[in-house]
Amino acid sequence: MQQTARPHRMRPAGPKSAAKASAKATALIPGPLIYGGGVVQSAPRVYVVFWGWNSDPSGEQGYLTAFLSRIGGTPWLNTVGQYSGGSPVNLFAGAWSDPTPVPVQPTDAQIQHEAFSAIRAMNVPYSFNSQVIVAMPTGHNPAGFDSGTKGYCAYHSVLSNTDVTYTALPYITDAGHDCGENSVNPGSAGVLDGVSIVEGHELAETITDPLINAWLDGAGYEIGDKCAWYGLRDITASGSTFAVQSLWSNATNSCVNAAPRWTDWANEFGAPPPGVAPGSAPVVSTSGANRLDVFVRGNDDAIWTESWNGSGWSGWQSLGGNLVSNPGVVAGGPNPIDLFAVGSNGDIWHRVYSSGTWAPWGDELRPPPPGIAAGASPTLSTSGPNRLDVFVRGADNAIWDQYWNGSGWSGWQSLGGNLVSNPGAVAGGPNPIDLFAVGRNGDIWHNVYTSGTWLGWNDELQPPPPGVASGASVSVATWGGNRLDVFVRGADNAIWHIFWNGVGWNGWQSLGPIITSDPGAVGRGPNIFDLFGIGTDGSVWHKYYTNPS
Repeated sequence: MQQTARPHRMRPAGPKSAAKASAKATALIPGPLIYGGGVVQSAPRVYVVFWGWNSDPSGEQGYLTAFLSRIGGTPWLNTVGQYSGGSPVNLFAGAWSDPTPVPVQPTDAQIQHEAFSAIRAMNVPYSFNSQVIVAMPTGHNPAGFDSGTKGYCAYHSVLSNTDVTYTALPYITDAGHDCGENSVNPGSAGVLDGVSIVEGHELAETITDPLINAWLDGAGYEIGDKCAWYGLRDITASGSTFAVQSLWSNATNSCVNAAPRWTDWANEFGAPPPGVAPGSAPVVSTSGANRLDVFVRGNDDAIWTESWNGSGWSGWQSLGGNLVSNPGVVAGGPNPIDLFAVGSNGDIWHRVYSSGTWAPWGDELRPPPPGIAAGASPTLSTSGPNRLDVFVRGADNAIWDQYWNGSGWSGWQSLGGNLVSNPGAVAGGPNPIDLFAVGRNGDIWHNVYTSGTWLGWNDELQPPPPGVASGASVSVATWGGNRLDVFVRGADNAIWHIFWNGVGWNGWQSLGPIITSDPGAVGRGPNIFDLFGIGTDGSVWHKYYTNPS
C-alpha cells in the first residue's frame, strides 16, 4: 500500500495580463521524463466531489464536468499513451455534491478526509486507476493557493495508506489571471480558461505519475510541469472548446498539444507487375520532405521502384538486374541515390541515380573473404559525399564493412559478432554510424562507429514481448540529433518499434500485425518517419509517424 506521498503542485502563472500569459512559452523545462518503476494509470477513472458548493459565481462546476466528460480519447490527452497511460473515452466516472460545510482554509488532511467521503459515497474502487478530485467552492481555498512563486494553483497526491489518487482543486477563478483566467480567450469567453488548463495539467500528471514514482525528469518535474503555461491554446473535444497547456513528449523531445501518432497501415501502390519475390522486403530512401523512393525485388529478380513526389506515387518502374537479395539503398551520399544488391554471381552490384537518370548496374564489390551468408542482403549508410558504407553478413556470421572514401573502396573489414540477421544501419543520429543486428541469443546487438573507430558489439536490446520472428532483420532510422528508432518483425508478425531519446530506450511498441516481411524505415524530417512492409496480400504497405502539433 502506498504511504502518504508529498503533494505535487502546479505553480501559478504569476500576475500578468492575458497577453503576457502566452509569453511564458519560453520557460519550458527541457530533458526527458525518466521511468522510476512505479505504476501508471492505464485505465484511469475520474470522480469529482463538489464539496460544500453553495454558490458558483463563475460557472466552474458545469465547465469542469464537461471538460472531464469530453477530454478522454482526444489527441491532446492521448499524449500520455507514450508513457503507457490511458486516455479512455469513459474517463469521467461521475460527480457527487457533498453539502458538508467547508473550512475557510481546508488543510490537506481535511481534503483527504473529504476524498475518503467521496470514495464511500460513490463506491470508488480502491485502485491506482482511481482519481478523486476534491473541488472546493469559492472563498474556501487551502493555504498556499495563488501565493506567488511559492504557491500553487492545484496539486495531486495519493491518499494515505491507499493507491487511490486525489487532486486538490481550489476554486480556480478566485486566483484570476494567476491561475489562467483569460490566458487563451479574451473577455467573458476566457474566464474559465484556467479551470481546464489547471485540471488538465493535474489530470495528465496523475495518469503518468499517480504515486509520484513513475514518470518524472531528473529534477522531479512531471509531464505537465515541464510545459506549465506553455503552448496555451483551445482544443475541441466532442464539439466543445477548452483551453489547455501543452504536455511533454519524450517522442519529440518537446511540448506538444496532440500526441505524435502512427497512421494505420495502408496499401498505397500494390505490388510490382511480376509480384514481390518470396522473402523479399522493401527498403526506402528519402532526399527531403517531398521525396520517397521505395525499392523491392520482384518475382523476375529485378529491382523495382516506386517514388513519391509530394503529391502522388509514380507507378512501378523496373530497374532490371538479376539479383538474389533484398536491395540496400541510401540517399545523400556520393550520389543522389546509391542502390546495392547481391547478384546471382555472389558479387555485390551497384546502381546509381543521378541527374534524373539511373545508370546501368555495375558489378561493384567482390564478396567478403568468407563469402556472403546464404540469403543475406547488404545494408548502407552515408554521412556525406565522401563516405558510403556497405555492410553485409558473411558466411562466418560476422558483419563485414566496406566503405567508399571519395576516391576508392577501403577493402573489407570484419566487425565481428555472432549474428543471425541482416544488419540495420543509419548515419547522422546519436553517433556517426549506428549498426544493429539480431544475435544468436535472440537479442538485438548494437555497434557504434565514432572518432574513426568501431566500439564493438553490445547486447543492447531484449527482444519485443513475442520475440523476434524467425529469420527477421532489424531496420533502423533517425531524424537526427538524439533520436534513433529500431524496427523489427515480431514472432506475432507485427512490426515492433523502440526508440532512443538521448537518455534511454522508451520500451517496445507494436505497430500492427499484417506484415510478413522485414520493415523498411526512413526518417523523412524532424518528427516524421515512414515505414514499409509486405502485407499478407503480397502488396507493399505503408504507415508513417508524425507529430500533429
